Amino acid sequence: CGVFRIGTMAVFDTVFCLLAAISIAATYENIARLGTASQIDDWDHLRTADKAIDGNRAGLWDQNSIAHTKSHGSDVWWKLTFPKPVYIDHIMIWPRTDCCCTDIRE
Repeated sequence: CGVFRIGTMAVFDTVFCLLAAISIAATYENIARLGTASQIDDWDHLRTADKAIDGNRAGLWDQNSIAHTKSHGSDVWWKLTFPKPVYIDHIMIWPRTDCCCTDIRE
């Protein structure tokens, strides 16, 4: 995924957005759950943007543990917005584990 930080947002783009988990850390504490996740659209009512920050890193479609978009192409996005500015030390991305992990590009 391409990663862009704009103020209090982290924005990811890829061909399809297939995210198992996002960890945004400030000094070893995962602060991703403090934000609000959104994406261009949802594959269905189970593969919503918030699945990427729910703490479940399984990455399995059958366990409804991934965020997935219906849209594809260069305009697809996933976004995490924080209510106030936060310090971000590093961002860790876990891809889907049952297939398609090559769909997330650096």
